[in-house]
Amino acid sequence: MRDCPSSQRGCSPPPPASACAPRRSSGSSACPPIAGAADAARSRSTIAAPSDVTHAPSMEHPSRGQQLLSTGEAARREGQPEAARTAFAAALTAFRAEADLAGEARALTRQAQIARDAGDLDWALRDQTEAIALYRRTGDGLGLANALRHAGEMFLKQDRLANATAVLHEALDLYRADIDTPPLAMANMLRSVALLATALGERDAARGYWADARARYAALDHLFAGTNESVAEADRRLADLARPEA
Repeated sequence: MRDCPSSQRGCSPPPPASACAPRRSSGSSACPPIAGAADAARSRSTIAAPSDVTHAPSMEHPSRGQQLLSTGEAARREGQPEAARTAFAAALTAFRAEADLAGEARALTRQAQIARDAGDLDWALRDQTEAIALYRRTGDGLGLANALRHAGEMFLKQDRLANATAVLHEALDLYRADIDTPPLAMANMLRSVALLATALGERDAARGYWADARARYAALDHLFAGTNESVAEADRRLADLARPEA
């Protein structure tokens, strides 16, 4: 996933039917829509009933689940995926015992990342889809946008373009509507829809997205050590799109 510069380069049951849906026609899909994918505005405005919303404990006193998440993140950074997987699974169990829906969603996205790192996209999408449903319940628009973007990138990797279109464009709408969207997250979002537009053969749209993403990455030079690889990638993609189609 591309949430920080250091990670920019860088069996299982199929995901449930709720994991995918076409929004813009690019082929047929056998999957019904992720709840709300066709209506991003509703995703932004719908607030869960009080009984559905839980709040994480104060960071001054991290819960057992939060401690396990930190342990898992440290293990993943150190190249220990199995230790990270074990910690994230334990965090998920703890959050469920604490009735912490937000924590449960975070643990599921971390499990999904471990599966994605291993190339097991079906398993990753299963966990990611469950996290998406929880983010909708908690009313966390930015968390939902992040989860949708990562799901869309996985669908794109699987060449499931109709499904990628649905979730990536919902995520883009949510990012644009949230004034607190981190600049790097917005740049990564534009990169994702640029790749989607290229895969769909929408070259003009792809050029626009890549140009916007490039400008945003260039403004974040201070976050990158050495060469800003995201700007370099955007330049390569724009050069490819400037060539006549074969």
